[in-house]
Amino acid sequence: MSILNEIYHKEKFMKKLFSIFLSVIIVAASLSFSASVSAADSYYDTVKSGKNSDGYYVIKADSVDDLFDAFDTAKNKASSSLPYKIVVKPGTYRLKTALKFYNNTYLYARGAKFYRVSGSTANMVRCGLTSDNHTGYYFKNLTVDGGTWDEENGVNTLMKFAHAKNVVIKNATFQNVKAHIIEIAGVDGLTIDRCKFSNQSLNGNSKTYESIQLDILEKKHFKQYKYQDLPIKNVTVNKCTFTNVPRAIGSHTAVLNNPITNIKITNNTFNKMKSCAVQLLYVRGCTISGNTVTASPRGISVFGGVFSGQDTFLASTLAKQGGVTTKTSSKYVKPSDMKIVIKNNKISLSGTDAYAKYETSGIWLNGYNASKAYKSGDSLPKGNYYVTGVTISGNTVSGNGQGIRLDDVRNASVSGNKLTFKGKVKKVNFYGINIRNGCKSVTAKKNTISGGYVNGIYVQSASAGKITDNKITACKKYGISIEKSTASNILSNTVSKCNINGIHIWDKSTVKNIQKNKVSSCKKRGIYVGGKSKVTNITGNSLKSCKQKIFINKDSKVKKAQKK
Repeated sequence: MSILNEIYHKEKFMKKLFSIFLSVIIVAASLSFSASVSAADSYYDTVKSGKNSDGYYVIKADSVDDLFDAFDTAKNKASSSLPYKIVVKPGTYRLKTALKFYNNTYLYARGAKFYRVSGSTANMVRCGLTSDNHTGYYFKNLTVDGGTWDEENGVNTLMKFAHAKNVVIKNATFQNVKAHIIEIAGVDGLTIDRCKFSNQSLNGNSKTYESIQLDILEKKHFKQYKYQDLPIKNVTVNKCTFTNVPRAIGSHTAVLNNPITNIKITNNTFNKMKSCAVQLLYVRGCTISGNTVTASPRGISVFGGVFSGQDTFLASTLAKQGGVTTKTSSKYVKPSDMKIVIKNNKISLSGTDAYAKYETSGIWLNGYNASKAYKSGDSLPKGNYYVTGVTISGNTVSGNGQGIRLDDVRNASVSGNKLTFKGKVKKVNFYGINIRNGCKSVTAKKNTISGGYVNGIYVQSASAGKITDNKITACKKYGISIEKSTASNILSNTVSKCNINGIHIWDKSTVKNIQKNKVSSCKKRGIYVGGKSKVTNITGNSLKSCKQKIFINKDSKVKKAQKK
């Protein structure tokens, strides 16, 4: 056989092999889809109309008319003792108006595909009628199980729930929406589990960024329901996937002194966000854990009671709009323990925020000190709306941007995080851990930081607690930098291969102890103290392979210093 023939036969074999491989993939996918539809078909075929052994009264629907009739029947007959389950036959359904939930109703829609009728501006699913005037958590025990919900780029919120208690959305797919996908306000108990969200975009100048929007019952932001300072509480978003959406989960409205409480965002996957995976405003009892964020400009952001560009309202404003009373104070109340836990998330950063000039960041917590009355949604009383009671642990952040940034945060622990950066220094200064702007009692412990654009740990105009047992390498300027700030103890850190100084104390800073640190291979100094700064004790540090071990400027004071 000639060499050319041999090459020809090898290429032919490889093409055949690839064709077989591709066919296997297609068949597998087809079988998977067929299996899911078949299971849904089987359930529809075997379930019986009427009262079933699982405690539901079942209504089967195999047309759009059947579907709306079933919801009307459930409205009038469903009860807590006999809830109704509407079982939809797998197939395609086009909705001109919304499916309207009232109480004790379960929509089983696995295998069904729902589309909005062209030109319709109605929600596809909602609580009650637009003319309903209910207060409190009126609608109870509502479930959406399954279905592919496709707006075909419609411009209204797909699902809307308000004045409700115990809402469950699971096993559903949402796609092709130019508005919020799910929007809630005044809901006690929301579970969104194992759902898929994809291909959401904005409509013109719309600011409806979020796939899942946590909103308030205020006339500008949540129309067609009774206005009231009714808080969102007990929210879980678990094992969902978000792909190619603006922001996945978030809020940009709040009611002063009436926060979102008990929210858990766990084990979700976020890919190709145009902005932030999770951005929350004013929460108490918040756990964000086990999530994966990839190819996105921002990971997780949590803001205090107010934030620039967001709308915070007085409870009295919402009460007046709704013609109801409120017991929520409209005065400034000093923030208490917010119990915010951000742990074990994996965040990979890339790109810039498509909608706002936010810095690229893995994790960002931000309070705001209003020295005078602050104009937000309302004119709010002056005061420091800081964030307090925060644990950030076990997270991995990589890519280009800030690792962990804290502004006006108190009583926070940042521990066991791994932050890795690559690339050149940008116009915006990025840091591994940035503690700044009025932070108090923030500790940084056992973090690993490599390749920081500027500094590994940077304390700026703030008060840090202990900075201990961190491993910092290859930062473009300083390993640990304290500027216009105080720090109690800088202890037992390992700092190496920084372009300037290992530990840098500057600009009227005060530090109690710098002890037992290992600093090596920094191009200038191991430890630098200058700019009229004060340090009580510099002892027991290992300083190797630096151009100069310790430098103390004449304008600064060190009470006790080890030999250079």
